[in-house]
Amino acid sequence: MRIAVLAGGVPNPTSGGGALTAWSVVHALADRGHEVTVLPLVPPDDADPSGLGAGRRLEALRDAGVSVLPVPSRAGEAGAARSRSTDLFPTLVDAGAVREAVAAVDPEVVFVYHFEALAASRLVAAPRLAAVGDPPHLPALYRWRAQEKPSGPRRVRAEVAVRRRARRQRRLAVALLRECDAAGAFAAHHAAELRRAGVPGCEYLRTPIPDPIGPAWRDERERRAAAAGRPTILLVGHLSGTVTLDGLRAFAGEILPRLDAALGRDGFEVRIVGGYEGPPSLREALSHPAVLFCGHTEDAREEFLGADVLLVPNAIPLGVRVRILSGFSYACCVVSHAANELGIPEL
Repeated sequence: MRIAVLAGGVPNPTSGGGALTAWSVVHALADRGHEVTVLPLVPPDDADPSGLGAGRRLEALRDAGVSVLPVPSRAGEAGAARSRSTDLFPTLVDAGAVREAVAAVDPEVVFVYHFEALAASRLVAAPRLAAVGDPPHLPALYRWRAQEKPSGPRRVRAEVAVRRRARRQRRLAVALLRECDAAGAFAAHHAAELRRAGVPGCEYLRTPIPDPIGPAWRDERERRAAAAGRPTILLVGHLSGTVTLDGLRAFAGEILPRLDAALGRDGFEVRIVGGYEGPPSLREALSHPAVLFCGHTEDAREEFLGADVLLVPNAIPLGVRVRILSGFSYACCVVSHAANELGIPEL
């Protein structure tokens, strides 16, 4: 079958959970013998947590044996047409370009990954399966709850504006999904929410990820355990993400003092792996002899295999934490906040 995969960025295995999910979908389709063409939306200033930009990611896709047809995005351009809808979903301005690109590929079906691609695909004539992640209105609400608020009437006006925008964005997201031939979400609670909101048949889609070790996982774990020193705790996620920052704040305020009390300040090692700098206040809170900010890595294999525990302490019930599934693929011991069971009920 000829399948076009339309994604809101360049699918790749190293710059975040969403990009890894899209990468895994592309490879799964190609491995099953489908004729796959990837159409990523690429803005002019595209950059991932490593700062490499889109060029190297596109080459990696081509090296993997799939056709790639990048679609330049105008979503961030100052001169792009603006309306209430494009304010909520900026990639709506790319709908014409995406329609032409998909028509040139002439697929039998289009797999549309996440809301940026969904908005851009609105004019596509071919049948569409939309598979989405976090509902777009929720991250802004959680960021609002976490940030320092203005006082008095300014706070009321700001909160009303945030909530009004979230309602409008949610309604438009539902409308976009209803226009597709089929829809699903990569988190069980979000799929259920979308069904209640009026997206009939919205399926819970299990998140696909690579299997980097295979049947040798036990031997690899036992070999590393025999050579282990002090306990190593791993936290993963780029330091601008709403969920990652929530978990790191909880770690700094609640978990790190307990580790000190139980193991001593030099009795363990914490490795925080992810791109971007993060807020100075968080780095100050995590200034500790056992805590290392490791930055972005292009290959997380050694980090996962070297960890005694993968810790996922976020309390925000948003989306599905791909880092948990990646941890399982490396046979990690995963300690997770119960909030993550909502997105991954298999936990």
